[in-house]
Amino acid sequence: MRSLRRDLFEHKLWPLVALLVVAVIAVPLFMLKGAPAASGTPTPLPPHTPVTTTPSASGPVATVPVKVLLASVPRNPFASGMPKLTSKPASTTTAPASSTPTTTASSATTSTPVAMVSPSPAATTPAATTPAATTPAATTTPAATTTTTSTSTTSSTPTATPAAILSWTLYSVAVRFGKNTSVALKTDVARLTPLPSARQPEVMFMGVMAGGEHAVFTLGIGITHTGPGLCRPDRTQCAAIVLQDGQTEQLTIPAADSTKAPQHLILRLVHIYSTTTHSQSTALAAYQRHSGAGLCDLDLASPVSYSQTTGTLSTAASAACRNQQSTVPFPTQ
Repeated sequence: MRSLRRDLFEHKLWPLVALLVVAVIAVPLFMLKGAPAASGTPTPLPPHTPVTTTPSASGPVATVPVKVLLASVPRNPFASGMPKLTSKPASTTTAPASSTPTTTASSATTSTPVAMVSPSPAATTPAATTPAATTPAATTTPAATTTTTSTSTTSSTPTATPAAILSWTLYSVAVRFGKNTSVALKTDVARLTPLPSARQPEVMFMGVMAGGEHAVFTLGIGITHTGPGLCRPDRTQCAAIVLQDGQTEQLTIPAADSTKAPQHLILRLVHIYSTTTHSQSTALAAYQRHSGAGLCDLDLASPVSYSQTTGTLSTAASAACRNQQSTVPFPTQ
């Protein structure tokens, strides 16, 4: 290092070395100072672009910011990260305004209609009328100050949509009830039919569930059962059982005299039949068909009813049992 320095001074090369050092330091500084000037003034970001909604005939034009509009769009519940439904929501069914008793097989969380006709024939569906829409069309010329707006209007004459062909599915059942499966077959059993008879009701047929695959039978008080039948509303309070085609339930009926042995019977749902009709009167007649003796049995089990609306007591059994002389109360569990 000393010999190099001595050579630089002897040959008078140190001014050149000093100039190179100054150049190495000065050139980067000069380039940094010139960078802002070369880049120029930064372009400002545009403001939020307003979104103009389509003008309607009854209100002025509304301006909604882009961020607000995007926030109001409903999110897709099936996208990842969104909560999903834990169970299918139960459908709501409007009961018809008639004197026919409506029976419902219920569970802890859902309620399923029980009837012999699907859908309910109590109301008809009128033909839908769809008016033609009127759409304004706006055309803007990209000139400096000229804007041309034109409106195209279609015919406003309402268009009548033809009514769909109405049809109803009628259900009927065939069952066996007795000591064994060789007992006589009961066909076309009406709703509220007591089994084996109105004078000795142990089980009552309530109807067919929506879909036509299950039938509901209410059990008399004290009756126990074993088999594939599903309990309603639950196993701890089995007031009714639900059976499918070909299923057989074993019933144990306690004797009126506690010193006697209980009676063992079977309830077999042989088949659920279905037919289709386009006649509303036929469907309505099947919907309203029920056993008068069974209705009287139910009313005798609770002969007095209270109306919270009018605050009065009534004996509904007197009208239902007017022509039913061989009926007895049917208390359910």
